[in-house]
Amino acid sequence: MSGQPDVPLQRLLGGDHLASLRRRLRQRFERAPLETIDHIRIDELGVEEHAALAGLLGRAPRHSKSLRIDVHAVDAALQHAGIASSLRDALEKLDGPIIHLAGTRLRTQTLWTGVIEGCGDSRLASLLRTPTGIGLIKRLARQDPEAAAQLCHRAEEVLRRLPADGITRSQLAADVLGDAHALDNGRGTAALVLAVWRQGTSPIADEGSERLTEPKDDPDA
Repeated sequence: MSGQPDVPLQRLLGGDHLASLRRRLRQRFERAPLETIDHIRIDELGVEEHAALAGLLGRAPRHSKSLRIDVHAVDAALQHAGIASSLRDALEKLDGPIIHLAGTRLRTQTLWTGVIEGCGDSRLASLLRTPTGIGLIKRLARQDPEAAAQLCHRAEEVLRRLPADGITRSQLAADVLGDAHALDNGRGTAALVLAVWRQGTSPIADEGSERLTEPKDDPDA
C-alpha cells in the first residue's frame, strides 16, 4: 500500500474492530474459482461487522448473524461515492494486494508446462513428465521455472555428447559447459543428466570408480 487510505474508507471498513471481517472478505476473493465474484455470504457476524456490511449495501443495520453481499452492487456504491473502484479495491487499499490463489496456481502451472515443452531432448522431456522428474527439477531450481529452463538447457547440451567414451567427466564438463566442475557430484546439471541416463542405461562413471550422485539441495544456480 502507498500512503494511508482515505478517511471515508477508513470509517466504512477500516479499524481493528473490522479486521476479522476484512480478512474473511479477502479470503473469499483469494479462494474464488474465478477472479470475478458475484455474491459473497458471510456468517457469524458481530454487531459492528453486520452494521458495516449493511452500510455498504444501503440497508438498515438490523443485526443478523449472516449476510449475503451483492458484490456488483457494492462495487457500484463505492464507485458512486468516490471511495474505491470496487470492494476488492477497497480491501486492497486498506490491507494490501489480494492474490487470487487459483489464478496464481494456474500461472505457475503454465510456466512449468513451458519448461517441459521447451525441452528439445525427448528423454529429458519424458523424465519431467513424471512426478519424480518434475519434483527433481523443481527442487534443483528452487521452484524457479526460469532457473529450471536454464538447467534443462545445460543438461541437454551434455546429453547430446553422451555416451562420451574415452573422455573424463571433467573434460566433458569443460568442453560442453565451460566449467570442469559443472558435472561434479552434487551439481544440479549432473543430477539431471544422471536422472535422464538412468531411464535407459546404467549410471555414468567418473574418473576411477566414482559415480555421479544427486545433490541434496541446489545445484548450479
